[in-house]
Amino acid sequence: MYFTHLNLSLASNEFDGRAITIGSFDGLHVGHVKIINALNEHAKAHNLKRTLVTFNPLPPEYFKKGSFDRVMSLRDKLDYLKTHDLVDEVILIPFSQGMATITAESFLNDILLDTLEMKALFVGKDFRFGHKAQGDIEFLSNALKDDYHFRAIEDLEQDNIRVSSTKIREFLANNDLVLAEQFLGRRYSLIGKVVYGNQLARTWGMPTINVHLKHHFPLRGVFNVIADNLCTGKRYYGTANMGMRPTIDGKKLSLEVHLHNTNENLYGDHFKITFINKIRDEIKFNALEDLRKQIEHDITNSSTFFKDFSE
Repeated sequence: MYFTHLNLSLASNEFDGRAITIGSFDGLHVGHVKIINALNEHAKAHNLKRTLVTFNPLPPEYFKKGSFDRVMSLRDKLDYLKTHDLVDEVILIPFSQGMATITAESFLNDILLDTLEMKALFVGKDFRFGHKAQGDIEFLSNALKDDYHFRAIEDLEQDNIRVSSTKIREFLANNDLVLAEQFLGRRYSLIGKVVYGNQLARTWGMPTINVHLKHHFPLRGVFNVIADNLCTGKRYYGTANMGMRPTIDGKKLSLEVHLHNTNENLYGDHFKITFINKIRDEIKFNALEDLRKQIEHDITNSSTFFKDFSE
């Protein structure tokens, strides 16, 4: 089976095996970080390579055939893991029909133990894997108890609500950025490449960058945002529309950002867009002139907001 090994660390150590955690890690929320921190403590004490195993597409994305909303893209995930030095490597496994039908025994023995030389495994309490989710914590405890270190990490709760990617998707779908931030441990953000759009806003004197989205995401509306150019390190404040552009075509999810006080050529650059708060819902207007006036109004309000904004 073909795996993609993504090295995130410059360390050249000779390791004695791998300490592994497995999952979708969609959002890399505070519960995920709790698991990774436990793995790191053990890995450093036993000279093991800190390894995160994940899938592309994500399993629910594969089964739902494109109707699944992600919290973050793979690029977002890798950026966060590397920036915060959370793991040494990510092993990306293609999720296909073959992977969907592999037994828990085969995944454990053939992939984790034989191929990846796993010495320690850290997962959440609800972790399940293998065909029909037959592999669970009890299975792993029995299979690994004699020769390997295994630990199932307790869930985290916020206000008696279990922290989960599912809950964060719900918060984002309801435009509750405050609760999403609490569960993520940071403000919600997305990374994408600036691509060419239809140039409509530019003809109105209000140019936008069109940030390419490779996946579906649950957030919708007009927002105040921070836009970081990952190629130059330059930071901007902006007004973003995340949605289907119902007045224009309404066919495809897009992220368009008007950057305040600049008109640079930024095509091809990668941006991290951090959502601060919501201005309004996305609206379908009867005429383009109504849309133009509303965008102008949104930008004016957003510029006023950022005059007193403290990061």
